[in-house]
Amino acid sequence: MRRADEREVTEWLARIHDALRAEKQGRARLTVTMGLDDALSAGKLRTVTMFLERLDVALVPPSALSGALVVTRDAKDELGEPRRVFLNRVDGALRDHHGWSPNDRDELRQRLT
Repeated sequence: MRRADEREVTEWLARIHDALRAEKQGRARLTVTMGLDDALSAGKLRTVTMFLERLDVALVPPSALSGALVVTRDAKDELGEPRRVFLNRVDGALRDHHGWSPNDRDELRQRLT
């Protein structure tokens, strides 16, 4: 089962990278959020956890990051620590790579935690 999860996440990440290389940030955002929604709806918590751990938060646009947090908010208890770690990684990427202010990052954190 773990190999199937790994393969699914690798393919999912490849689709995101393809969209970003084609400069289609909207498609990348949809691939992140719809993939998370589909995996959570199917009860694939291991797949979601692997995805959150492997997603390059510096590479994807902020809309994809906030979308991922919105989609996973309802499953935050089930996802537990991996989602908290992801939230911290998103905060760092928004600060270091996307230039978000402390106020904007705090507002996002308050809305999505």
